[in-house]
Formats: sequence, structure tokens, C-alpha cells
Amino acid sequence: MGGEIQICLWREANLVPITDGMLIKVSHLRGRKSPTYGLSFHSTSFTEIELLSMTNKIKVEGLRILEGGDVELLQGNGTRITVARAIWLENYSIPVVAMPSWVNIKVENGKVSKVEKVDEDLA
Repeated sequence: MGGEIQICLWREANLVPITDGMLIKVSHLRGRKSPTYGLSFHSTSFTEIELLSMTNKIKVEGLRILEGGDVELLQGNGTRITVARAIWLENYSIPVVAMPSWVNIKVENGKVSKVEKVDEDLA
């Protein structure tokens, strides 16, 4: 079910400071199909970008350590969540001895601000 989608941000929409791994909500896009690049979505003068905040329990299907030591969590739907090394080390170690099945993540302004262990019996 998961996948990737290409979004091209133009004008003011390109000024919002977003990076890989941030959770965002983008509205008011226009779809375009190119014979070379396939389907992509482009911002309009009405495009809005919202940096999301939430707390959620997620099932971890995969995990990898990125260059620089940040941790990338992979969910079953293909969604990747990047956790800063310092935040990961609050409850887990690097190298990862045992991959957690479930974690609670707190996201503020689009970035993971906290990762907590979930008791496997309660998951």
C-alpha cells in the first residue's frame, strides 16, 4: 500500500523549512502526468503546508541506522520515520541489540521529539 509520490513545491510553498523524515500535511496541489516522469503533484498559489504534531503507537517492521547515526523506522505501509540519534539514545542503544516491535512516538512541528518503549505484552 505504501509508496512514494513526487511533489514539486513552487513559489512561497518552497520556503517552508522541511526535511526528509518530517511528517507534513500538504493541501491544494495540482496533479500532472508526464510521459517521462509519470504522475506528480505541483503546488499552486493556494497550497498550504502544515507541520504535524501527534503522539502515536507504531508497529516497527524494519529499522536502519543512517549516515550520521540517525535511526529510520519502517512501518508496514512503507512509511519511514526518521528519529534523531540523541532522541533514539534516550531509550535504546546503537548498535541496536533487539529491534522493538512497537514504539510510541511523539511528533512536534513535523519532527520526532520523543520515542518511548512499549511493553510488548500491552502491544
